[in-house]
Amino acid sequence: MKSWWRPGLAVLVLAALLALGWALRPASPASRLKLYCDDLGRGCPLGPGASLRTSAEPSALKPFRLQVSGIADQTLTARFGMSGMDMGPIAFPLARQADGTLAAQVILPFCVQGRRDWRLWLDGEAGRVEVLFTTS
Repeated sequence: MKSWWRPGLAVLVLAALLALGWALRPASPASRLKLYCDDLGRGCPLGPGASLRTSAEPSALKPFRLQVSGIADQTLTARFGMSGMDMGPIAFPLARQADGTLAAQVILPFCVQGRRDWRLWLDGEAGRVEVLFTTS
């Protein structure tokens, strides 16, 4: 009598690998948005009715408040970095405020190369928004 457990096990392993690959696939392009912001202090649109604003002009190692309004996400995480440069795993969770906005006290890391071309990644339930900005 033939044993069917080996082919059955191979099929199960293949199915598990396919499911894992599907679960770890990158988000669809529709859920990713890339914007440039001239002045975070004045605010920047993130989409219909949504905006991003800071309490002060961002500068390395100086805390400032980051505020996002007009989005339905209950959770949002902010990370700062630069193209081609790992700035570490520091992430700032934005908390829902009484006025309905999401906000957190954040700080830009220090760039040892003196670069000023920043990227802010906002990750939420609806996907990721990447905001490019420069500091003076």
